[in-house]
Amino acid sequence: MDYFENSKWQAFSEEIKLQNEKFKNLIQPVVESIENYQRAMQPLVETLDKYRELIQPYVEKLDWINCRIQTILPKVDIPDNLKVLSKILDSQYVFWKPFSENVTESIMMEVGIDEVLLEVESKNDFESSNLLIEGCGKHKLMMHIKLLFTETINSYYKGNYNLSAIGITAVIDNILSKTTGDYSHKSLDRCNAILDKLEKDRYLEQFEYEKMLLFLSFNRMKFSFYKTIDFSSVEPLSLNRNWLMHGRVERELTRLDCIKLIRFLYSILLISDLDDKEEFTKENLE
Repeated sequence: MDYFENSKWQAFSEEIKLQNEKFKNLIQPVVESIENYQRAMQPLVETLDKYRELIQPYVEKLDWINCRIQTILPKVDIPDNLKVLSKILDSQYVFWKPFSENVTESIMMEVGIDEVLLEVESKNDFESSNLLIEGCGKHKLMMHIKLLFTETINSYYKGNYNLSAIGITAVIDNILSKTTGDYSHKSLDRCNAILDKLEKDRYLEQFEYEKMLLFLSFNRMKFSFYKTIDFSSVEPLSLNRNWLMHGRVERELTRLDCIKLIRFLYSILLISDLDDKEEFTKENLE
């Protein structure tokens, strides 16, 4: 008897075919979903490629300015708060006011930067960041997104720092999307002008040093925060916009992390005022 003509074998073969059809029908929606997801993601992939091309000139310009700083500053008498600039830039802390002598010494002695910054921020029950939060809330550019900002800050004061960081990032995205000024380009140009003066005169007013600190720390924060880091990589220790907004951050964020984002938001508003008025008043930087 031919084995393949055996009725049991034929029944078994038919059952396999039936199960294969069921499996194909089962996974078809999954295959279609993946294909739809790939089609939906394509515009985002193309946008990210264009964004990388767009920011490349600014990255090169920032590198050039950093090189100028390293060349010029050793030749002139500068405040200590500017000497610590290179150490602060990598910490994602946007700043514009001089540090005290003790803080500057701690930073120069290679003490943990975040530990020093937290000590600075915690003075008088976090008075400095509280004033920045108040200033952000009153700014004209924040009026259309006041509800989200208020709820985000409520989460911040309750100690829900991961949730708060996502909210602040959403506010930052919103403000940047609704402003027309190219902050990176303009602030770098102004910083370059200040360096021109410093190279020529070997001297700057304290107010001009503060503007340089603002421009440089703002730009470094912007480029590091929006840096593309693949989700298959190890989670970055620094704050990253994409990892925050896509729910990929698994580590426990801190109050200082949120303060860094608040300072970044405040710096955007500061520079927007500069674009409006073409000059800072000293009150802007208080």
